[in-house]
Amino acid sequence: MPIDICVVGFGNIGREFVKQILNYNEFLREKHGLNLKIVGLADSSGTIVKKNGFSKNELLKLLTIPRGSLAKVNISGIKKFANAVEAFDSLKPEKTIVIEVTPSNYVNGEPAKTHLLEAFKKGFHAVTANKGPLALYFNEIIGEAMRNNVEFRFKATVMAGTPLIDYLSYGYFGRKVEKVYGIVNATTNYILNKMYEEEVSFEKALRKAQVEGYAEPDPSLDVDGWDPAAKISIISGVLGNHIPVHNVVRVSLRETTLDEVLKAKREGYMIKYIASYDSLAGEARVEPKRVKADSYIAKVRGSRNFVVVESDGGLKTFVEGPGGGPRPTALTILSDVTLITAKVMGK
Repeated sequence: MPIDICVVGFGNIGREFVKQILNYNEFLREKHGLNLKIVGLADSSGTIVKKNGFSKNELLKLLTIPRGSLAKVNISGIKKFANAVEAFDSLKPEKTIVIEVTPSNYVNGEPAKTHLLEAFKKGFHAVTANKGPLALYFNEIIGEAMRNNVEFRFKATVMAGTPLIDYLSYGYFGRKVEKVYGIVNATTNYILNKMYEEEVSFEKALRKAQVEGYAEPDPSLDVDGWDPAAKISIISGVLGNHIPVHNVVRVSLRETTLDEVLKAKREGYMIKYIASYDSLAGEARVEPKRVKADSYIAKVRGSRNFVVVESDGGLKTFVEGPGGGPRPTALTILSDVTLITAKVMGK
């Protein structure tokens, strides 16, 4: 069964997703009978659509173009549009999946919110790794997908390389999840590990994180807690009590001093940047907290995330895995695409 794919957002994640489609298409065709065709690509410059799908060679060429230059591309048989929403009219309802991977916006969720809502109205299924719309408007987004009878999946928004969202959605169906807490941001975990192990200040640890690629030139979304707050906000929505990202209590990691880290170290503790959701209290928080230095959570390193799920009177489950990066995120998106396609096909 041919399924048309429109990728909205052609940055690191969007390009890596295209690569994984090329890598996995033959496997998916043989294993699941799926034929995924990329028919649309959108970036900040505009959108290009090829009704019968871009060829492998065309996609490989497109992967080499500069960012924000899709509007300048000349490929035989393509149509050009000013933006993704305009292009939606040229796509086929019921057999199209929109992949929304533009940058997350925690102010108003745009342009991703509009992309998703307009896709649903057109009868398109959708997959996203974009935290903004769900962290701000979880119930509205989910409700619109249901009202339009389309499939919508988003497990790449939290612990992008690990299926935590599916685990919470299906593994705990019919059970009482009381608390979810842990490390869901690799940048801040790297900084705290450096402060603990090398006994350096926050500022020096941050500079090392930037040099080694763990932190952006502007690290505010990470160190001020917006990224983990968005993730714990989405988790609260999955568990049925959405707490919008702006209602999550945030304590910036900038407030953590080397003296506090060393004092904790002398007393047998580490400081970790913990995102938590308490369903009984109806509260979500992101803050530096002490954990025992010999605990599982204290041992988390690199780009890995670690989450504890407490349910049914204190039963604990630990979930650890890749927290992000282009390839793990793209593969998780591809998993969601495969699940949607299998469901649409009735498999």
